[in-house]
Amino acid sequence: MACLTYEQVLKQNTGYKCDNVEEMNDKRVRLSDATRRMADRLEMQGIQAFDAGQVMTEIGDVSGEITQSMGRYRNLMLLPEVAKRVRSETIKQLSYFIQNHPQGKYFRYLVATSGERVPLEDAGALRERRSKLTRNFSRWVYDAKERFGVRVLCRSDEYTFNADGAHYHTNCIYYPTRLLSKDEWQEFLRFTRQRLGNVWQKDNGILRDIREAVKYICKLSGDGQPDKEGAESWGADELSSSELACLHRETYRQKHFQPVGEFADWLRDNDDKKIVNLRERDGSVSLRLMDKPKRSRTNKKPLAGGGRAENVIVHRTLPQPSSDGVFEPKTLVLGYTENPSTLCGKSGLHLIQSNQEQAREWARVNQARASFIVHNSTPTVQNPEPEKLIKPNRTLAIRRYKLEKQRKQEANKPRQRQKPRRPKILTPRQVASLSDFPGDWFEDDPRWVRVG
Repeated sequence: MACLTYEQVLKQNTGYKCDNVEEMNDKRVRLSDATRRMADRLEMQGIQAFDAGQVMTEIGDVSGEITQSMGRYRNLMLLPEVAKRVRSETIKQLSYFIQNHPQGKYFRYLVATSGERVPLEDAGALRERRSKLTRNFSRWVYDAKERFGVRVLCRSDEYTFNADGAHYHTNCIYYPTRLLSKDEWQEFLRFTRQRLGNVWQKDNGILRDIREAVKYICKLSGDGQPDKEGAESWGADELSSSELACLHRETYRQKHFQPVGEFADWLRDNDDKKIVNLRERDGSVSLRLMDKPKRSRTNKKPLAGGGRAENVIVHRTLPQPSSDGVFEPKTLVLGYTENPSTLCGKSGLHLIQSNQEQAREWARVNQARASFIVHNSTPTVQNPEPEKLIKPNRTLAIRRYKLEKQRKQEANKPRQRQKPRRPKILTPRQVASLSDFPGDWFEDDPRWVRVG
């Protein structure tokens, strides 16, 4: 299947509306609030959480919504919004790989812990505990393939917290390449526990939901645990500023998701591609490969005279749901103004308006197609009142039956071969009587037709 282009995805995904808009907005607000609280606590401990940059403006190409971003977060996986963006991309890649893998229905996942909880105040203890488990994991990947024919695809880290400290565990996705007997399977599980350092581990069976195996590295209290009172563990957003700073130092620049084996090879081969959700013509959604657009290298020289940048378009995102649930591209603009005073600002404003006109036309076409699919598809809910059956006209039915039978007989009747028409043969006397007869023909001319 050919890879899609960036423009094709923009055109085909714009204008559709997602379900559960209120729930989506509620999750978005809670995630944004938790990220802001954690970033402020890191800043209180002298750890830079915000990316020092200019004010960025997001403009919805369909809705026209304008959102001011006072500064982006640094690429810290401890911050929920940053981790969500990376996790979403990882889940798409892994889902596409599993869907197109011949053994995808046999994929399993396993949870392995690192032992007892580690106090966050012990500098370097949590990092050392994690390093030990990841080293054992790398050796287990090789030995499991060589001894049991089990191939491992990836691991994903996760942390939980309580008064005793942090609890580190990892989720592993793997699959057997051959059928293992019950004894061989038990031997594999015993070997796994021993190779990972005699830690607690549990095989959770067939992988049903990838999100269960690939999670945000720290659970949030907003996911069902509102406070620390009476809870066995709580989320990272409930940690104090000093505890959060200790966790940052222990996990900074660590690989919280590590692909291995054939999945790592596949990612390396498709480094120039992106996995996207594509809305098909029939209304279904499928995962497809898209060629990453090549970004042009812009000139980063300062403006002449120290002038302020106006309407500089930084990027145009792929369609994503807005506050009203409609998928739309968003244009990221630096120094947005509706009344530009420079030539660059005026041309940038014209391009922003052109993007909006283009996106709204795509939305109009796609919404009309979606409405046509809904109104012309087979209903799933049947009419509770059955229709009254009308007694058929027997005479009319017999007449239609006879006409149909006659038509079929005529169609199946063998066609008679038509006899070819024989040309009319003239005698020499008849030919001589013709007015256009050439007089220079002799009696023994071979062109004469002999009769009798």
